[in-house]
Order: sequence, then structure tokens, then C-alpha cells
Amino acid sequence: MSRGNPYGGYTPTEKALIVFTKRDYLSAALMTLGGRPSRISTTITLCLTGRSLTMELRNLWKRLYWRRGRRIIVKLGRYVVDGLVLESDRVGRRVVVLVKRVVRVRKPITCEKGVSVRNLLALMTGRNVECALLVRSGRVDGYASLYYLLKLISSGLDPDTPVEHVFKPIPRSERLLSFLKIGYCRF
Repeated sequence: MSRGNPYGGYTPTEKALIVFTKRDYLSAALMTLGGRPSRISTTITLCLTGRSLTMELRNLWKRLYWRRGRRIIVKLGRYVVDGLVLESDRVGRRVVVLVKRVVRVRKPITCEKGVSVRNLLALMTGRNVECALLVRSGRVDGYASLYYLLKLISSGLDPDTPVEHVFKPIPRSERLLSFLKIGYCRF
């Protein structure tokens, strides 16, 4: 079975939950692989053993991805896969990833200076969006995830604080900025 987490992602439990269809779109489904590799497309192979779901990606350089150390984030169609690299070749033609999180990304909410954290959280939960971008003079100037804002509130932040005081600065990496623009901000 699979269970959804509060932010729209799915967490693998005892049986697999992910099916890659043509063109790498993901859909939640129940399937039992029993430790046997299952070739889903010419570039993706999945294998489920116990509670671990691994994915072999070929031609990674053709996809939007970000990698730092062992952590990797890859965009596959309308979904983002977040995981750990188990093995890879030097040029990125073949990467094996232990899947930690699969999220169907939604377009982020944009807000301007002066909006309170309380109003932004209400808007984000109402639209079921995980990421918010702060826009100043037509350019993205900061970001925050739903998880990050809730963590700040639980640590004692006044909910009426303006969002520009709590937003994180935009990362310098163009790839990370691309992930922010599609709505994934858990890095």
C-alpha cells in the first residue's frame, strides 16, 4: 500500500506505488515487483525490495536535475523524484537512485511585499501548493516552503509577520531556480 504525505508526495511502504508510463509521467498505482527489476521505459528501470524503491535512470543529462554529493532531485514529467544516488558513472549516462520522495509539482504561489505569513499559509493550504515565491519588481527575490513556514510558526514566530522577513534567498544555481519556478522547493 502507499500513503500520501501532507505535502502531496508519496512514501513507499511495503509494496510499490509508482508506475512510469510513456514519456516518464508518474501515476500512483499498486504493483508488486518482489525484488525483480521492472523496465518501464527505455531510460527508466524500477526495482522494489522490501521498503526500498530504486530507480535506474539512463541519459540523466537530458533531464532537469540537481545533484550535490549523494542527494539528487530529478524532474520526470509533472513529477519530481528526490532521492540518494547509490551508483553512477562519471558522465551521467546511468544513475541508480534510492527514491525518498515523489511529488507531483504544482505551480507556486507568488506574493509581494507586505503579505502576512498567516495569509500566505491560508492561501497555500487552500490551493494545496507547497512552494511560495516572493516577487519584487517582476523578479523572484525569495522563496519558502509550506513546511518551512509551519516550522517557523511552531517555533514561536508571530503569524502576522510580513513574509519578506522570513523568506529564504534565491539560490545561485540556475537548476535550483528552475525547480523553484515549477513549484519544488524542498532543498
